[in-house]
Amino acid sequence: MRSDVEFVSQLSARLGADYSETKSYVRDVPTQALLHIRSMTHWLVNQIGQMQQLTFDGPNLYDRIEQLNKQRLINVRTTRLLHKLRGHGNRGAHPEKYHLSSTQLVALAEKAVADFLALIEMLYPLFTQQQAPSFAFVHFDQSAGRDLCYRALWKMITMLNTLWGCHLKIRR
Repeated sequence: MRSDVEFVSQLSARLGADYSETKSYVRDVPTQALLHIRSMTHWLVNQIGQMQQLTFDGPNLYDRIEQLNKQRLINVRTTRLLHKLRGHGNRGAHPEKYHLSSTQLVALAEKAVADFLALIEMLYPLFTQQQAPSFAFVHFDQSAGRDLCYRALWKMITMLNTLWGCHLKIRR
């Protein structure tokens, strides 16, 4: 049976790579995982708009979701889930505003990944004209933080140093 990463990759190779990266951040840098969820949600909304030859009125994700809904290009259930994922991303972007502990952020990131998979299952027929295939969820990697540390220290990549800093800040 295919894994969840393979399932998402069947819809889009780019989305699969982003999803895999997102999962690697969930336990150690949950705010980054939530930002990735929002980014992937925005990408999906844009793809739906392009498929339906819709020109969006503005760049705001909320408005774009509403525009898809008003034009009946997505159903109410999909609209609600898109808004939910957008909200998860907002919490990741502004954790200080929501006063979430590191444990709560990890739980939220795990929930966001599950919600994102539910969205992919819903949208799969729209993108492929086929039913969504079955897949098995592979649990989150416990050693992602160690990998981030090694990559940041040895390769000195700015983004990874930033992610490691975020991880350490959350763990304080």
